[in-house]
Amino acid sequence: MKKQSFLIIISVLVIVAALCSFFGCNSKGKYQNETIVYSSTYSEVKLSTSETKWRDGMVGGNGRIGFLTNGSPTSDVITYQNIDFLMPTNANRDDIPSASTTLDQLRQKIIAKNAPTDVDVINNWQRIAKYHPGMQLRIDTSYSGELENYQRFTNYETAEVGEEYSYSGVSWTRKTFTSRVDDATITSITNSAKDVSLTISIDTISKMAGFGQGRDCDQTDETNIQYKELVSDDASYLIQVAHYPDYANSSLKEGGFASVTYIIIDGGTKTAKKDSSTDTYNKSGYDASVVIKNAKAVYLITALDRTKTLCPMSGFEYLVTSALVDSLTNIVKTTGDKYTSGTFSYDDALAPSAAIQKELFNKATLTVVEKGDSQLGLTNEELIAEQGAAKDLSDVLSNRVYNQGRYAMICCAGYSMSRLSGMWIGTWDPGWRYIYTMDANVNLQSSGMNTSNLSLFGDGYISFVYNQLEDWEKNAKAIYNIDDAILCPPHADGDRAINDEGNIGYPFQYWNAGAAWMIQPIYEYYQCYGNRTIKTADGDKKLLEDILVPMLEKNANFWLGLCTPEYYMDAQGNARYSNGKTALADGEKYAIVPSYSPENETSGAYKSTLGVNAAMDISSAKYSLQMAVELENLIKPEGYSEKVSKYEDLLAKLPDYQYTESGAIKEWCANGYNDNNTHRHLSHLYLAWPAFETQDNAALTAATKQAIADRDAASSIEQSKQSHCWLHKGLIAARIKDAEYTTYTLYTMLNARHNLYKTGLLYNSLMTNHDITGQSNAYCTDSSLGLIGIMNEAL
Repeated sequence: MKKQSFLIIISVLVIVAALCSFFGCNSKGKYQNETIVYSSTYSEVKLSTSETKWRDGMVGGNGRIGFLTNGSPTSDVITYQNIDFLMPTNANRDDIPSASTTLDQLRQKIIAKNAPTDVDVINNWQRIAKYHPGMQLRIDTSYSGELENYQRFTNYETAEVGEEYSYSGVSWTRKTFTSRVDDATITSITNSAKDVSLTISIDTISKMAGFGQGRDCDQTDETNIQYKELVSDDASYLIQVAHYPDYANSSLKEGGFASVTYIIIDGGTKTAKKDSSTDTYNKSGYDASVVIKNAKAVYLITALDRTKTLCPMSGFEYLVTSALVDSLTNIVKTTGDKYTSGTFSYDDALAPSAAIQKELFNKATLTVVEKGDSQLGLTNEELIAEQGAAKDLSDVLSNRVYNQGRYAMICCAGYSMSRLSGMWIGTWDPGWRYIYTMDANVNLQSSGMNTSNLSLFGDGYISFVYNQLEDWEKNAKAIYNIDDAILCPPHADGDRAINDEGNIGYPFQYWNAGAAWMIQPIYEYYQCYGNRTIKTADGDKKLLEDILVPMLEKNANFWLGLCTPEYYMDAQGNARYSNGKTALADGEKYAIVPSYSPENETSGAYKSTLGVNAAMDISSAKYSLQMAVELENLIKPEGYSEKVSKYEDLLAKLPDYQYTESGAIKEWCANGYNDNNTHRHLSHLYLAWPAFETQDNAALTAATKQAIADRDAASSIEQSKQSHCWLHKGLIAARIKDAEYTTYTLYTMLNARHNLYKTGLLYNSLMTNHDITGQSNAYCTDSSLGLIGIMNEAL
């Protein structure tokens, strides 16, 4: 396969005046990259199950753990994050209902254009666990008077988030970062008077946002947990330890999670406080806090993790200590001691982690010419407001959003893949459970992975995919009865990837293209970085021999098992069935059936979510087989020539694309399965992005442009408001070198008028909502990370 030139590693991306027309900018001066961005407003997170303001918090992380903080001067919260924190359910996660016994009946219905009214239902969202937050610390000060000079900031080169402000002439500074060296989150609190007095407490879990609400699929499993708040007698440690529900089918039935904060003060006093708790979930019997008075400085060091072996639920109330809490306590105490020589040095703790962060952030930079120097000093809020009133795409906001997206990618890099929400959550009732959705969200967030020269993000992505393969094989066997093959589900939670959703509305058990889509970024990673060693749950693995080629072989086995001469395309483009047929005749091709194009359905006389030859299936099969042929020939494993022969034979017999009357790529490439252009997804344009079939192919490029135009003409406001619709369009437009439409997609996403928590894609932190209107209740990093893919692709 031809190596695409854009995949070559780029150390520094520099966009000079000649390219500025892409952003609609002029040549008044050169816009210098901002490495620190500021917000002039904050939101105070209340203890309320209906709270949503946590979404405007600024964020940090090291790929595994992190934090979210909103920056309130008098009552701030730090919500700690761990990418592995999952609320278990009682669903059996190993029992996949077999659909293979009725597969032929379903296929024949589709071929006969007898639209299925149902399928063998795999409709158990509880099979996939939802993401949940860690401990939420609250920092309360009693200072009153007029607040002056407030600003909060994110420093991209140090990965610090902080606030600066004054009360009654006393200047305060709070700074927080998550260390890549010590695997702990560290906070510094100082003021100009060297007189820090405050109270640090743990927010009651059952009063936090979303607890027990069950909005998404009625999951309220958190109401079956127990937890404790603990404070050491010397006020050095605040601890939250919780026990997961002891469901019979849960691998975490004796497990739990914990967060430990080590409190260091320079001078002053600290006192442990235990107030009687009325919360029935709190088995310690008290609410824990630490009161600090007259300190020169306060430092908080926090670590958090989970375990499968906390204790039986029956013994949790009597639990005094645990290996998990002891381990976390050791991490924070060791970190504190490491940077203490007389007094703790925040700067010394920051330095080694910041050095790593700076190198990562500056592996790729974007520089554009800006419209006016006056915009350089604007806060995020001011830039968002100006863009809302502008007729052109703001180069300054575009550059800042690019930097924010790279920062968020780095925060999520190295351990696994970014979730729907990156790694950040401030609610117990997350939209779509903040899992990994692999028919759009994961794919969009990884779109700039390789073009950003950020191999660390790719390392985590590859490990994330590799660790799912056992479940993907189970899916292929249960649903299609194909051995040694893989079938990617729509969702994964980080622990499991069993198919959790499949009904006639969303028949994801018959989504054939997912594995190829998930593998392709790994192939492109190989093109960029070569045959590296990757850390996985099974230890270190060589990328080509141990990961990529075996994946491609299993995916090829899936297509070989799915395509059978009994289901074929005749020379006129009709799907046919012939019982017992053993070979294709001249002019015939395989029919891919059932075929699902997420999350759309056909229109016209035959109306169904299941059809024949979804263009996405054709493209993904073609591209994955081409990858397999290339790499088999490269490394020449035992028996490779026979495999290559099979793959090339199947490639020659895959169905052809068809075209609509308008000249667009058809979404289902068989006669009688008509397009429905009212939908937000553009799965049928896989051939343009993530594949490369439109490159140097004017006919396919024109058909792709027409397909987008047909979508735009028919799509409803309700459908098109979702950001992943515009991200997908932007990536496709950039891939086919349509600069005007690429700019239009960026302008549409960034120009939505902003009114905090009501409308607008961007929060004042520059993190993003799920919808360009801001009306969704889902904090979502698709846009934050996906915009990087569009801009890099355009270049």
